[in-house]
Amino acid sequence: MTGGQSDGLSSGQLELARTGILLARADGEQQTKMIGQQFAGRVGLFLRVDDFDASYERMVAVSVQFVSSPRIEPYGKIAVFLDLEGNRWDLLGPRLQSADGESRTCSR
Repeated sequence: MTGGQSDGLSSGQLELARTGILLARADGEQQTKMIGQQFAGRVGLFLRVDDFDASYERMVAVSVQFVSSPRIEPYGKIAVFLDLEGNRWDLLGPRLQSADGESRTCSR
């Protein structure tokens, strides 16, 4: 360690080391008409999280609009929500497994 910094990122770099996403806003009438329809009514964006239940509860607490209840699929726990522009997202958690390795059902 030199100058009070670890061998990793500096404190300035750590503040910049955040995950984020930038979605473009519609530009003009034609693009505005397409808001929420970019994926023909299907989910087109995916937010994968390590702790589905905690993420779901945080999102519900701040009034995120979910259009499906949480459910279990072979690939993980999932619920569909809308962003501020009406785009459909999957909130996707890891596949749930019991101690014996069998998939579990959703408690919601």
